[in-house]
Parts: sequence; C-alpha cells; structure tokens
Amino acid sequence: DPRVTFLRYIPVNRHILLTPYKLFVYMNEVRWQFLLVSLETPLWMLESHAEDEFLEFYAMCPYDYERAGIPEKRYLYSQKEGDSVRYSVCVRPVVKNGTCQAKDGQLCITNADDVTLFVVIRTSFIDSYAAPLGECRQWARSDALSCGVYEEVRAEHEKNFEALFGRVKFSLRGEREMVREIPLDQAERMKCFDGSDKGLYELLFHFGRYLMISGSMPGSRAMNLQGIWNELIMPPWSSNYTVNINTEMNYWPAFSCNLAECFAPFVALVKEMVPSGRCTAQDYYHAKGFVCHHNTDLWSHTAPTGVRESNPSAYSPWPLASAWLTEQLYDGYEYTLDAEYLQDIYPVMKEAAEFYLDVMVEENGKLILTPSSSPENCFVKEEKTYALAKYATMSQSLIEELFRHVAEASRILGKDEEFRSRVEAAHDKLQLFQIGSDGRLLEWDQEYEEANKLHRHISVVVYAGIALFRIKHHKGIEISYLVY
Repeated sequence: DPRVTFLRYIPVNRHILLTPYKLFVYMNEVRWQFLLVSLETPLWMLESHAEDEFLEFYAMCPYDYERAGIPEKRYLYSQKEGDSVRYSVCVRPVVKNGTCQAKDGQLCITNADDVTLFVVIRTSFIDSYAAPLGECRQWARSDALSCGVYEEVRAEHEKNFEALFGRVKFSLRGEREMVREIPLDQAERMKCFDGSDKGLYELLFHFGRYLMISGSMPGSRAMNLQGIWNELIMPPWSSNYTVNINTEMNYWPAFSCNLAECFAPFVALVKEMVPSGRCTAQDYYHAKGFVCHHNTDLWSHTAPTGVRESNPSAYSPWPLASAWLTEQLYDGYEYTLDAEYLQDIYPVMKEAAEFYLDVMVEENGKLILTPSSSPENCFVKEEKTYALAKYATMSQSLIEELFRHVAEASRILGKDEEFRSRVEAAHDKLQLFQIGSDGRLLEWDQEYEEANKLHRHISVVVYAGIALFRIKHHKGIEISYLVY
C-alpha cells in the first residue's frame, strides 16, 4: 500500500535511536516512486502542520481517566497548560534525486532514489516537581533542523553503543558448539530449548545488556515497567516503577556488566523522590527522614497506593522501598570505591535510615518494624488469609543492611559520629532471622502456612539470603544460607 503510515513501516534492521527521547532515524534505499508520510496519534492532537520537507504535530497526554461506572477507560484532557504533559513530533525527510511536497497535512515524496526520515520527539516534562511547561515544540523543531547526515549519525550511534556493549565478552560454548545448527526463529528456538543450547543463555545475557544500554543512558529517565516505546495509552501498572523488586531487578546488571554509566538514571530516580518521601514520612507516620512504598512514578510518588479489588494489604502498606533503593545506591560505591559518589548518596541513605529509627518499636529487647508484610505474599491463620504480620523477615533484613551500610558510609566519610552511634546501637538490637521446625528460614514472625507456596515473588529469599551471607562473614556466625 503506497499510502503507508510511516511509524508502522519500520524494518527492524534499519532504524536507530541516537539519544533517549530525542532522535529516531529511518532509512530506506529502495527507490520510491511514491511515498506518503503521515503522523497520527490516539491521544488528543492539538495542532498538525506540514510544509515542504517538514512535518510536525503537537499533542497532549491525558491527565487522568474515569475509573468507575464505565466498561472502558475514558481519558480526561485539560486545555490548561501545565495540567498534563504535551509533546511534539517532527519529521524531516532527506530525499535523494526526488521531490518532497506538503499535501493535505502529509508529505508526498516522489521519484526518490532513497529517503531518510529524521524523527524527533520531545515532551514538555521538566522534572518531577515542576509543571510540564517545557518548550517541546521549539525543542523538537530545532533538533529536527539540526540533524546531520545519516551515515554520520549512524556512525556516531554505533561508536557510542559499542563503547558500552563491547566491554563484556561472554561465552559458554566451545568451538564445536559455536557452529551447531540452531533454528533461526527465536520463538521456535525457545520452544525447542532443552538446556543444551548454551548460545541461548548467551543471547539472553546480551539481550539484558542491550536493554540497559538502550533504556537507561545518562540524561534519560530510569527504566520503567513497560518501556518508553510501548504502544498503550494506559499500560499495565501504568508503566510506573514497582519498587518492591522490579526496578531493583532492572538495575542488578549495571555494575556486574560494567555499565556504570547506565546506573545514573537510577540514582536520579532515588534522589528525586526524597522531597516527596519526606512529606509522606511526616504525613503518614509523623516521622523524620524519607520513605517510599511499593510504587513510584515520573512525579516521584511515594505514598501507599493500591486497588481495592487486588488485596492491597499485601503490597500497599510496605514502607521499605526507600531502604532497598538506597541500599542499591550503596552497591555502586562497593563496586567503585568512589568517595565523591559516596559523598553524593550519603544524605539519601541517612534520611532513609532516620525514618526507620523513628518508626521501629522495641519488643522483648528487639527492634521490629510493625506491622509488616512480605511483598505481595500472604499467609494462612485459622483458615483465613492475611498479609500483615507483627514483622516480616524481608523488612528486618533490608533495615539491617541499610543501618550497617549507612554506619559504614558515615565512618568512611568521617561525619555524623553521634548519628552513627544511634544507628549502630539500633542495628545491634534488630530482630533478625528465625528458623522453622522444618529447617527453613521463616518469612514472618511466626511459622505461618504460606497461602501460595509457588508465589512469583522471591524477594524474601533473595534479600534475606544476601543478608545472611554478609552476617556470616562480618560476625563469623555459622548458619546455612541461600544466595541468589
């Protein structure tokens, strides 16, 4: 069909993304007798404009949607600037030996030997605390007009990408296995997988690095649940950040795969939520410091959130994301031993610790965070299902690591001696791990029966396992442990 809508016709091997949220390039070397380029959006288009060798539109995202009483979501828009994010898309074609003319809001390209389309997308988003009033139309047009030559743009992209991707070599196969025949179709390859195709393990490993490089460069936002290119107006879980394991998992490979630069958006995400988290700590708990619950978003939301129909008690009142996220910041220091970086993240770690110092209570000489849940998991008591217990192993484990590491950071930086003494005293009084009658680590304060023994969340195993490993080596305690 010559009346092709451009953004739906992109050969996978001929498009590149140069800079997050900025420049998208498509080139086709097939001779075009007639090509019609148009832009469309399922959102509210405010303006559309075409002129020779230039195409753009200006549109608005919904600020909310009606949730009840209707079978499908009805999206709500506002004409008032600053109520929601607006965005601009500009397309600038470069045509070789052909013509390009504007016609009926579209670009009509004829008799071209080849066509390169530079597509620029900019939004009005500024930061988590400012109204989205950025000059996205001027930014997009300026970027589109300043695009260079395709070959130069591609060369720059490949150079920048390879500088990161080429740092790691990983192979599980010998020379004979390197030449074995495998299905070209990846779906068929996975369907036939029996454990012997070691190349598939390698492929998945490299795919993870590819996603991190492509989705988390300095200056971009941190990787969210569905990614910036998902096609839905309202993706599952709003394409937010689920910070009771998902966001942390996204960034586990950052340092072990030598991609420290890709960790920068994660650091920015955590630092940006501190002001919001202070308000949540004060308003919900009358406590000092900052706190974040199981979910955050582009606007640094930190308060509990949930949907009544989905048993929110299993995930909503979980104030431990601030502990886990700041712990992951400290992982960056342990990998790099960068004192300047530690100086930068220490105030965030300190405020997270201050919250738990304020809200934990003492029982039988031990400090606990109560009530607590094990993320999204439930237990059975007297034939009824519950999510909240007196304390949960994962909660205590996260706080143990945070207290230990913020005290270490304080000592390394030579500051806050009085605060460090409080943290160390609290650390030594923490209720830690208990072993059940069957030899397993207890997930909650008592030996409750799990409501779902095959639950998909393994956070408690992962995090408690790491804590046990470190406690053994720091204090010489001989105990069994699992490390993932």
